[in-house]
Amino acid sequence: MSEMPPRRQEQWNHHFHELIQIETWDWWKAMIFHLRENGEYAEAEALFYEFKICD
Repeated sequence: MSEMPPRRQEQWNHHFHELIQIETWDWWKAMIFHLRENGEYAEAEALFYEFKICD
């Protein structure tokens, strides 16, 4: 298997990182919504702040 040129690898890594962020963001929003719908407000708030701190 051949190695990608450094610039190509950098572009690949950037796109991969963007996909991870999108998937994480979608999961985070869905989980917050789910917790709030179930009346688990403290857990929803804790999850919100956990992701806010990591950002």
